[in-house]
Amino acid sequence: MSTVQTASKDKVRETPEPEKAKKPEAKADPPPAATAAVPKLEGFPPSTAQALHPVHPTAIENLSSLSEEGLSARLAEAQALVAEVEREIELRRAKKASDFLASIREQARALGLDPQAIAAALGKKAGTRTRSSGDARATVAPKYRNPETSQTWAGRGVRPKWIELDPATGKPLAKFLIPASS
Repeated sequence: MSTVQTASKDKVRETPEPEKAKKPEAKADPPPAATAAVPKLEGFPPSTAQALHPVHPTAIENLSSLSEEGLSARLAEAQALVAEVEREIELRRAKKASDFLASIREQARALGLDPQAIAAALGKKAGTRTRSSGDARATVAPKYRNPETSQTWAGRGVRPKWIELDPATGKPLAKFLIPASS
């Protein structure tokens, strides 16, 4: 803002000059995502660095203008990127594991420890049980049978409704017992 000096008798006064109507500045279109500068991302291959670059806001809006083939191509590119990132993650995990094991070997060698002793110390603790993939419990033969429907019960767990209890003993009635085979 500029000032205008006005003089009246012995005083000089500065007053702000009224602002002229400014013309709106023409906004430059931002560069499209494909031509935007890609920052150098350390540790990533160039294609991943390109993909990790922030997408220009109009890129998503441009999806609506793509044909079905164009969308399919973009989807294929995205899936390829996901696969590449997953491979990179797996490679980094494998490298970390390799570095860790090398460090352990180095420390064991420095301390004069036997690798088998370390493996045994880190392995399964003595006296612990592990279950196989299936249920390791044995199947129990049924002790009771419903004469009307041939349903059976082993006498374990919740008593089925069809079992009637003997009022004197509180045990299932003898008529439901399956005879023991000798």
